[in-house]
Amino acid sequence: MKFLITVSLINVTAYADIPTGMIGGTTSSSNAYSAFISSNGNPIPISDLPLNGQINSVALNDFGVGLIGGQDGLGGYAAFVSSDGMLNPLNLNLAMGTILTSSINRSGNGIVGGNDSSFTMYAALVLQDGTITPLSTPLTGFIRSTALNDDGIALIGGEGGTFPYAAYVTTEGVVNQIDTTPLEGGHLVVAMNALGNGIIGGSSTMGAYAALVTPSGVTPTPLSPLPSGLTSFISGVAINDSGMGIIGGNDDSANMYAGYSTPTGDVTPLFDSPTPGQILSVAINKAGTGLIGGYSNSNLYAALVQPDGNINSLIPGSIGGTINSVALNDAGVGLIGGQSGSEGYAALIAPNGALTLLDMSSQNNISSVDLNNIVATNNIIDSVTPQSIGPYSSGFYTQLAAAAALESRFIEQNRIWTKRRASQTNIAQGELAYNEEALLGQNFNIVPRIGEYCTPQKQNTLWIAPFGNYIHLKAQGSIPSYTNEIGGVLLAYDHQNSNYLVGASAGYAFNYIDYSQDLGHSKLQEEMLCLYGAYYRDHFWFDAALWGGLYQLSNVRHTLSIITSKSSTHGWILSPHLEMASPWAIGKKERYFIEPFFMLDWVNSWQDHYTEKGSSGFNLQIGNLYSSLLQSEAGLRFYEKFDYRWGDICLEEKLSYVNQAPFHLNSVSTSFVSSASSFPVAVGSTRVENLGSAQLISSFVPRNHSYPFGGFAIQVTANGDYQSYFASVFSGIDF
Repeated sequence: MKFLITVSLINVTAYADIPTGMIGGTTSSSNAYSAFISSNGNPIPISDLPLNGQINSVALNDFGVGLIGGQDGLGGYAAFVSSDGMLNPLNLNLAMGTILTSSINRSGNGIVGGNDSSFTMYAALVLQDGTITPLSTPLTGFIRSTALNDDGIALIGGEGGTFPYAAYVTTEGVVNQIDTTPLEGGHLVVAMNALGNGIIGGSSTMGAYAALVTPSGVTPTPLSPLPSGLTSFISGVAINDSGMGIIGGNDDSANMYAGYSTPTGDVTPLFDSPTPGQILSVAINKAGTGLIGGYSNSNLYAALVQPDGNINSLIPGSIGGTINSVALNDAGVGLIGGQSGSEGYAALIAPNGALTLLDMSSQNNISSVDLNNIVATNNIIDSVTPQSIGPYSSGFYTQLAAAAALESRFIEQNRIWTKRRASQTNIAQGELAYNEEALLGQNFNIVPRIGEYCTPQKQNTLWIAPFGNYIHLKAQGSIPSYTNEIGGVLLAYDHQNSNYLVGASAGYAFNYIDYSQDLGHSKLQEEMLCLYGAYYRDHFWFDAALWGGLYQLSNVRHTLSIITSKSSTHGWILSPHLEMASPWAIGKKERYFIEPFFMLDWVNSWQDHYTEKGSSGFNLQIGNLYSSLLQSEAGLRFYEKFDYRWGDICLEEKLSYVNQAPFHLNSVSTSFVSSASSFPVAVGSTRVENLGSAQLISSFVPRNHSYPFGGFAIQVTANGDYQSYFASVFSGIDF
């Protein structure tokens, strides 16, 4: 089943993005019409076009610069269009003439073709600065088709006198005509790949004609077999960089015709039982997937064609009209344009054949369409074919937030905070009331908390730590800017003695991930268990933990801001943790300490495969993913402890360097559902982050152990592209 989604026409004069596509034709008022297709899929009309005119051809390069051609009320018309919509008409001096075709390369240079007022062929190279170099083509007729590669080599085709015409054009403007001696009548259409190898098509005295051509020679290599008969004709040709081509037209019975061609010139027809009609325009991508358009029984016709010859008709039902022009990118996403009744018709094509209609109700006809389709970073490929898919590294950050909450427990239990004083009722703040080792030698059971009276040691603790973390990351390559809003809680039990701590915790965390540019959002829920332990000495301590977790992920992804694809999957987390530190007192009263430390967290994630669901056809299928993040941290902690009769207050401040190194986050190969074309998609940033971190922890321990202890922790970790703001509170009771 195919689905139609209408995109509203937005008439604005400001351009927020580099254009990703382009269409051209005429309005219902018989004025020239052209529009950029913005990165969110909306047609943005180009202003100041000629009245009483038409746009016959549009071309768009990878930087959003367009070259349009047609005619105004006086004659031939062509103009460059900058990416921000500024029109720069060219001075062609073609009174009563017309421009039928245009092409532009990545350098911003172009070529236009048509005829002048005396119906003589006209073609000209046009530089981005507006310089025009007319080509020497002094034959009666017209140039109907052009192609231009990034090296500046051009291929032109049309009709000269009574003979079809084709020629290569060098970067200096030298025209080298291709030998078309066997041909009579009609015109030639042309296409060329990045290497300069081309394909031409038209008709001959024997029937339809198509041939391969190269810049190094003027003798074509005819394709075969082709339809025979005087009325057979090739109307559209396309060729990819592998030399594989697709051609379309009609046979001698006025039926639609299309075929694949090999680099050696062999042709495989696509239609076993063709219907009356004609294929007018064709396109092919690097994978060999084709797109053809025209009309069948006077109805709109367009189809995706797989390399094995399987044809997927695109337009449901019987809608009268004609598809005049098609374009296709390397991910299998297409753009078609034409006319239906008295209105223009244009639509984006998903790789599985679903249509997304563009609102052309104010237009009379769409003559030409084009897509940025060569190594572009902000074009229609990015708009409908995602370069990345989330939630990126959000699973790592969810786990690291929980690990930070546990870290507060290790700090709160540090030996320099937990030494108790002797059982004297009046102890001044900071005074050392006993020698702990001496008391231990007398078999006193010392409870490890500072400022407390000597009471029987309570070796068990039940504690809880709610936590939250806000993380914002700027865009990194194909990864958009996104935020993580994390909330969770740990509930734990541990057992401690004078030198060690062992425990276990269970936890839950929720992460809401929001993608910038209205690309969608995710929700991640993780349930976790942890076994942990620590060993403390006067000038050395270490801790270790092993986390295991199960998470559930739901993702909503937007294409063109309005098309929604949903998915859900689950995964597993395994994350070992290790830390070592060495505290040293500053001053004899041991109220202040400095502590160098080093810490590692290695988060490993195994995510199950999933397939997106949605009505548009832009749904992805993603395989199983394994990835990991190694976070290492080194720095200094500073401690201050204050003893009062009613309890103890302990403060910790930290300054550190944090390194986050991702592994196994290279792009993975994916495809749209039901599409034969695959493409890479990034699942996370591979960039190593170097960060600075600052932390404050405050803990209060009441004198009476019947009351719970508690505290809070805040931490900021950041660089220019990454900001993390963490906060937690903790409270527990000894028993």
